Amino acid sequence: MIKNRIFYAFLAAISFVLVYFDNTRTAYAMLYSVLLLPVASILMAVLSLWALQVTDSVDKELILKGEETKYRINIKNMSFLYNPGVTLTFPKSRLGLSSTARATTFSISSHEERELSFILSCKYRGVYDIGLESVQTKDFLGLFSLKKRWKGKRQLVVYPRVIELDNLPLSLNLMNKSYSRYAMREEDYSAISDVRPYEPNDSMKRIHWKLSAKRNFLIVKNFETSALNSTAIFIDSGKMEGTPPDIVAAEDKLIEIAVAAGYWCLKKQIPVDMHYSVRRFVSAANIMDFDKIYSLAAFLEFQYDSQIADMLLPFLNEKTNPLNILVLASTLTDEFFDIMARLHHFGHHVILGYVSSSRESGKNREIFSMLLDMGLLCMNIDIGDDINDYF
Repeated sequence: MIKNRIFYAFLAAISFVLVYFDNTRTAYAMLYSVLLLPVASILMAVLSLWALQVTDSVDKELILKGEETKYRINIKNMSFLYNPGVTLTFPKSRLGLSSTARATTFSISSHEERELSFILSCKYRGVYDIGLESVQTKDFLGLFSLKKRWKGKRQLVVYPRVIELDNLPLSLNLMNKSYSRYAMREEDYSAISDVRPYEPNDSMKRIHWKLSAKRNFLIVKNFETSALNSTAIFIDSGKMEGTPPDIVAAEDKLIEIAVAAGYWCLKKQIPVDMHYSVRRFVSAANIMDFDKIYSLAAFLEFQYDSQIADMLLPFLNEKTNPLNILVLASTLTDEFFDIMARLHHFGHHVILGYVSSSRESGKNREIFSMLLDMGLLCMNIDIGDDINDYF
């Protein structure tokens, strides 16, 4: 384009010189032609750009982490003009999104149609904007370029892997202390886990009539599948510190653990509440509700201002009866330690999964060790570790 502009400037200078020395119609005709050519060229470029019909599509808009999909762009020249140079540009790739799309320049004849395809793959779960950044064309003289921003962005939703855990170390002895919010089905009525006093909302089918007759008050049976009555999972969705690649990997690891734990619980008929911000959570009663957790895992953005301690504090203040709590944290603070200690003191069975996005500081190591000494089940999980090594 620079060479074309230099050549045009040289040609315009010659035209002015001819007019200056040869004041004839021919010289003026040449000058006017040289001056009008860029105007005609830019008008034709505008028409050519307007006449380009560009559509895009993606084979699969919902994929699993690690899968590939194909992104297609279809371009058709609707005008009778030959377009000498169409350039497609793409936005910079986000962390975790790999694409074969590169800036591409080609010519396209009148009423010609072209299709370009690119491969997309994602290393981490999340929602990614895909599509063109702009469509650019040049005029016939090669002096100007016109650009049109592409507004039709598409979203590629990448779901996390569902890892089947061998075991999740929940407490089996919290049923008589916990509250029941779900009607448990498919219980093993032949396996009684324990007994407890009757409560007004208990079903008459659960009453242990023989034992009630001996003790002169109603006794209720708890069965094995209801012994693990409910589990609360807390995901630290606050902003992390560290390098961008480590932050994205740590976020992905937290989500992967949460999904695996939720799937394990629901398969065992254990209801799950998954908390992702202050007083924000999704509830799943059985395996049929797993899509609620799975959808949250794909779309959750780690940009909330609240930290994990802010999420746990309202839960602690509500003084719920003891239950299993899985806390997935990326930041350990003194406030967090105090809340975890109080949860443990009130009889909750607390499990800590600590995933750091940066080098572990001395403060974090100290708090982690203190929680271990308190008797909490704590796991320091590296972003590159296999979670089945811990569960």
